[in-house]
Amino acid sequence: MIDKRRFTRPADQESALREMAMLTVLQSYQSRHVPRLLMITENDHQYYIVMDYVEGGNLSAFRQGRQHLPEHQVKEIARSLLLGVAELHRLAIAHWNLCPENIILQRNLCDIVLCDFGCAWDMRNCGGYAMHRGSGGGQQ
Repeated sequence: MIDKRRFTRPADQESALREMAMLTVLQSYQSRHVPRLLMITENDHQYYIVMDYVEGGNLSAFRQGRQHLPEHQVKEIARSLLLGVAELHRLAIAHWNLCPENIILQRNLCDIVLCDFGCAWDMRNCGGYAMHRGSGGGQQ
């Protein structure tokens, strides 16, 4: 649920609309690295995004309380993350907000699901803007 009353800037609503658009686009590809979208609906005060439940937790929560993860586990998580990002890039989608909170570890701790597509860009429809908007340099 996204509370429309919490939008304090036009960018807040843009982000919510972008996330819903990205999830809609990604559904036609049925990626195992993105939760399946079941329905989007809204009322005057909220957007409701209904998705498949992904059993597990985010990488940040998983890591809390652990000093180090075993190397084999780190390799499996990294492998699954890279496969998910590569799949998005093949579809010309840039996530733009990959962080431990947006990486969901499925119950088996080997497969990941990416979430929070509010900053994502469809590179086919952005006129090159996303290539220059980050802090990594380039002209704006």
